[in-house]
Amino acid sequence: MLSDLENLFKEEMEELNNAKQRCKESQDVGNVLIEYFDKLISSYEKTLRSMMKLTKISDGQQVYLQQIQEELRKEIEERKKFEEKLKYYAYTDPMTGVSNRRTGFMVLEEQINNCIRGDNYFSICLIDIDQLRSINDIYGHVEGDNLIKDLVEIIRISIRKDDIISRMGGDEFIIIFPKYRYNEAQRIMHEVFKKVQDFNEMNLKPYKISFSHGIKEINEYTTITNIDEIIKGADKIMYENKTKKH
Repeated sequence: MLSDLENLFKEEMEELNNAKQRCKESQDVGNVLIEYFDKLISSYEKTLRSMMKLTKISDGQQVYLQQIQEELRKEIEERKKFEEKLKYYAYTDPMTGVSNRRTGFMVLEEQINNCIRGDNYFSICLIDIDQLRSINDIYGHVEGDNLIKDLVEIIRISIRKDDIISRMGGDEFIIIFPKYRYNEAQRIMHEVFKKVQDFNEMNLKPYKISFSHGIKEINEYTTITNIDEIIKGADKIMYENKTKKH
């Protein structure tokens, strides 16, 4: 720090040293001017040292303020991360990483309101995983969770970016297809079935992934009452499809 201050007052220090040297070289006890000049040099040196001391204190305060600012910045960043984490858990299913029930209902409500205004249509697909309870009983809940995550990943790579998959709970999921008719949603689900079949043929698991689904299109002509009625409609179709398998 002292070296930095001397560099800051380099010109003044050089003048002071030159004056000291001149005074030393012209030292004459009987010369009143030299004695007076020597006193002026001492006074100037004290003033210069005081200025350097004050500057050092000021620099220390600046360092302290910078430390406070850095600590505040880190605290703000940590708080933002914490808020983002809270938001993530509020709207996301922690096991699969897809939207949770709350988010699914929010998206459904938005799509329904658009339909009521007559400027939108969408399809909803209800999915129920087959034999998940048996797989949990035979292979354990960890393997049952892996089955759910494997199926979710297959769905993810099959749907569009704007499509929303939400976990309703347990082994039930819904997929919301904005601006998709029934046939378009059914085509996507056929792709999912094909990918599931390919996955099963690899024999990576001691069981086969299987699921049932029901698709319902909602448009400006649909009699809309509430979200529960829409889900019940898709659930009825899904149950009929599940029954056909047995």
